[in-house]
This record gives sequence, C-alpha cells and structure tokens, in this order.
Amino acid sequence: MEHVILTKVAPETVWSAWEKANGQIVAGMKGVRRGFRYQILEVEKGRSFSVLWKSLLTRLVFFHQVVPHGKGSEIRYSFAIKGPFKWVLARLLQKKVQASLTGAMQAMVKQLESN
Repeated sequence: MEHVILTKVAPETVWSAWEKANGQIVAGMKGVRRGFRYQILEVEKGRSFSVLWKSLLTRLVFFHQVVPHGKGSEIRYSFAIKGPFKWVLARLLQKKVQASLTGAMQAMVKQLESN
C-alpha cells in the first residue's frame, strides 16, 4: 500500500534530508542499521530509491519517491514483505511497520517545514 505526504518544501530538500539520514544514496551500497543488513537496490538520484532490509527468512523492501507538487513536493512511500513466510509476517508486521514508516516520514516533513 502506497502512502503520500504533501509538503511545502522542495524535492531537493527532501532528497538532501534522506541523504543526511542515510549517507550518499547509491545503488548497490550495503550496510547494517538497527541490527539488520540492508542494501540500496535502485536509485533515481534526486527522485527515488528502494532499500532491501534482510533478516532471517524475511526481506523488507522500502520504496521512497519525491516529486514536485505545486510549490512543494509529494512524497510517496511504501514497503513490501518478501520471503517464504511473507503471508504470516504480513499479518503480524504490516500495521506496525506502516505506522513506524508513516511516523518517521511525518516527523521528517514536520522538521523540514519548521526550518
């Protein structure tokens, strides 16, 4: 399920915030965050990127996009659960992950708009 947040800040500002939080966003880049291994999958610089988070038998793929909208931006984000137990995990994790992702995106937008 894709969610959208509208903001009055420019797409470049949103992209800069993502890079500030994650470092330079480059396809193929790998790392560890919060105990989970991740890899940047696809990048359209200044516009979109996807991140694969790996855990035992589970894969979470997060999609982020920012596009111009009026005098600001439209931020689109979603995620997918993959792996052999995706149907069970989707029932257990989907609402929690979505709430966490939405909260993080809303907090980022609030901070950017207050600067």
